[in-house]
Parts: sequence; structure tokens; C-alpha cells
Amino acid sequence: MTNEDKSKQAFDLQTGFGPVMGNEDLMKILGFKTMFAFRAAIKRNTVGIDTFNIKGRRGKFAYTRDVENWLSSLNHAPANNNAD
Repeated sequence: MTNEDKSKQAFDLQTGFGPVMGNEDLMKILGFKTMFAFRAAIKRNTVGIDTFNIKGRRGKFAYTRDVENWLSSLNHAPANNNAD
């Protein structure tokens, strides 16, 4: 992914979600099929990004820039080619 692609992706997420993302959006973008799976990953601390609570609001939240960085890191992860 080029720097221009990263910039466009960051702009798209910031424009669409603002600086903070909530439960439903996080669940979808991080690839969880159900809210139950997302909550289980939070309990096991395997979500992939830092989440936090906001006083007076329900659910978990994360900074959009952390989500952007996580998505970007997926493009740099080594491929696991286990050809059996």
C-alpha cells in the first residue's frame, strides 16, 4: 500500500467515523461476525487494538487512527502459506 493509499484510507475512516469509533462500527471493521464474538475477543484481550469505555456511554470505543494503523498492518503481515 502506497503512502497515498494510506492517506486516502485514513481520510475515508476519519470522514466517515470521526476521531472515535463505537461498538457496532468496530465489530464490522475488525471483521467480527457477531457482537458476541467481538465481546469475547475484548474479554480475551485479542481484539488487535486498544479499546476503552466512555463514561455515560454503553459499549467499547477505539480511536479511529488505531483502527487505521491496524488495517494498515494487515497489508504488511507475512502471508501464511501452509500448502499441504
